[in-house]
Amino acid sequence: MRSLVAFLPVELLPLLISAGGLLFIIGARRLAGAAIVLAIAIAVLPVVLAPMFDLMPAWLLVLVMVVLILGMILGILRWLSSLLIGRRATDHMIGALAADLVRAVVVGSFRLAGRILRALWRAVTPRAPRR
Repeated sequence: MRSLVAFLPVELLPLLISAGGLLFIIGARRLAGAAIVLAIAIAVLPVVLAPMFDLMPAWLLVLVMVVLILGMILGILRWLSSLLIGRRATDHMIGALAADLVRAVVVGSFRLAGRILRALWRAVTPRAPRR
């Protein structure tokens, strides 16, 4: 449902602001805040993002789109996992996956540094002639 928010027209701003005020009056403060923040985002984000996207090179736009699509896919997978195995089990699974990712990055950086140092050492030390 959150992705449908991107297709809301600008003409919906007065309705969102008045709905936020009405929700605040009846006591639904979280929904009121969400409606008002959504109205502000619809008004401000295109003004800020359009010039920024115009200045970006095409390859960077493709990279941004790939990251956004991967984020959407991961969100859908998290939702499906939460639906199938439960919220707490999904949170535990994501924590374990994040720990594995951090461990792989740390170990991979040390392995890369070791390979670079080994290549430098081989380039500097003289080799014995073959017999």
